[in-house]
Amino acid sequence: MRRVLPLVLLTCVACVSARVRRGEEALTEGRASEALASFEAALVETPDDARAMEGRRVALGALMRQHLERAAKARADGDWRAAVRTLGDASALVTRGAEPKALVEQERGQLGPAIAAWLREPLSVGQPLEAESRISSVAPDLERAGLSDVARVATVETKSVGARRCAVVSPLATTPWLATLMARYCAHFSAASPALPPMPERRAKLSVQFQTVKSRPELTSTLTAALEERFTRSVWFAPNAPEGLPVQVTGTVESQRTQAPLKTFVTWVETESYSTNETQTENYQESYLTTESRPYQVAYTTTESYTYSCGSGTRYQTCTGYRPVTRYRTDYRMESVTKTRPATRQVTRTVYKTRPVTRRFDFAATQVTARHAATFSIAIALPGTAQPLVVDVKDDVTADDLDHDVTHPPAQLAPHRAQVLTDSGFEARVVDVAARRVSESLERAWVTSFCSTLDTPEAAARCVASKRAPADAWVPLSRFTGERVEDLQLLLEAER
Repeated sequence: MRRVLPLVLLTCVACVSARVRRGEEALTEGRASEALASFEAALVETPDDARAMEGRRVALGALMRQHLERAAKARADGDWRAAVRTLGDASALVTRGAEPKALVEQERGQLGPAIAAWLREPLSVGQPLEAESRISSVAPDLERAGLSDVARVATVETKSVGARRCAVVSPLATTPWLATLMARYCAHFSAASPALPPMPERRAKLSVQFQTVKSRPELTSTLTAALEERFTRSVWFAPNAPEGLPVQVTGTVESQRTQAPLKTFVTWVETESYSTNETQTENYQESYLTTESRPYQVAYTTTESYTYSCGSGTRYQTCTGYRPVTRYRTDYRMESVTKTRPATRQVTRTVYKTRPVTRRFDFAATQVTARHAATFSIAIALPGTAQPLVVDVKDDVTADDLDHDVTHPPAQLAPHRAQVLTDSGFEARVVDVAARRVSESLERAWVTSFCSTLDTPEAAARCVASKRAPADAWVPLSRFTGERVEDLQLLLEAER
């Protein structure tokens, strides 16, 4: 352990040094954001690294200057949202230790009056809604940039101008729908508005009458509640309207449920083991005889001469003698030998296999069949229309299922109750379809009845009460109020 620990420390120091070097290189190349990340990563490992701390300080200052340069350019180009956002980024760096703070204060002092003038600009042409939209778009960034007072002062001034605008324009709205629109406008700026007259085209409730309706008694109350709930969310509803809206419902909703005994079956697949004989080809070593020439040694006798010393004294001499010797020579003869070679042969073996087998189980059950059919019409006498609005609803469904108490584990068969659409379930489905179609038809009927002519602000104000109002319906209201179309749309959408 004493040998490993110094190596670990050296490795960590090398890692930190590499991060510091990367940060210094990025700083030299003008990549202040990357340099700051490298220095802060180094400080996580070694908080007292002097080079990393100094690099972080320099990187913070460089990054702050970059944000301030972009803020100044955006301010010069009139891109106020970008200017406030980048100044907020620079201010955030000051809280992390970026210096000098005076540079941020200097840009804040130049941007504050300019952004305040931009926020007040719509007020000079009587468009407090546009001023409010500008304030909301930059308010979070103004707070980050230390200019929250600018947003607060602009908001107070916008409310004041909106209230004065209400006092000037609302007396001109003498017709019901235009007066309603101006009442919402005034309420938005917390200004007093006159009491609203009842809308002649709206009604407070439905007067539903069922004529020749063949169905369960529960349908009438369920359908009435669904229609009333959708009506209260439509453009035709007003709680202070003096009258009800006549609705007539005619038609039939029939349901039939039959049961019949049935002989049926269920199948499943099992795995079965079996044996069979198969002929297979196998490899083996085959023996065979062959004739080969084989070498062998043959002995033979021959005579060889040799010398030896003979005589004695002065009669010494060399004599020659002869003697027999046995020698060997190689000869060849043909012999039969046994060898082996690879070969194949067919053999029959018994093998064991598995195969799927389909099984069948017969059982008795009851077939339950449900048949449902609905055909009825909903006629609504809408005010201001020559013909009643008629919504037709047709639906039919037939479904069957089995009912039994049989259990058979191999087939995973368990007791089952028939799952078919009940009478109440079908009626709930029909009621939902009817209510949805009535809601859609009411919205279309408003546009068809009151958006064909938009020659006056009153007609336009009545048309835009619907969410499906055409875009050109807002133009007369923009001229009347002096506000932009998109601002009026946002106001009405928020008040719906």
